[in-house]
Amino acid sequence: MQYKVRKLKKTDMKIVVALLQQISNFKPRVELYDSIWKIFISQKYSYALVIEINDAVVGYGCLSFSMNLRGGKIAYVEDIVCAKSLKNRGIGKAIMQELYDYAKKKDCYKLVLQCNEENKKFYKKCGYKENGFCMQKLI
Repeated sequence: MQYKVRKLKKTDMKIVVALLQQISNFKPRVELYDSIWKIFISQKYSYALVIEINDAVVGYGCLSFSMNLRGGKIAYVEDIVCAKSLKNRGIGKAIMQELYDYAKKKDCYKLVLQCNEENKKFYKKCGYKENGFCMQKLI
């Protein structure tokens, strides 16, 4: 399957938000897209990409970066999603590989992510290992 990986553009926002509905119920109001985009793109420590097939956006993934007190750079994997019709076709794995390569280029020493139980198998196939216990508190 031929695909193209590129950096996220503002014109992708509507389709990416629609794709993200597969993994989260949170959906911003359309009239807020411009202000959300300006804030999102101004972040210095994030990277977002899309995957296209025949000029159609079919996948999305994002990294956020931080540095710990010892100087180690960490990349946090967020919002990995692909079109339902293309599940199990390598799109998710391609997104994960591109994010890994980018984090490596930025001298990160580890990537971390949080996922649901049903997604563990996929991330293990991408080389991730369970490490500790994750907790969250939604606001």
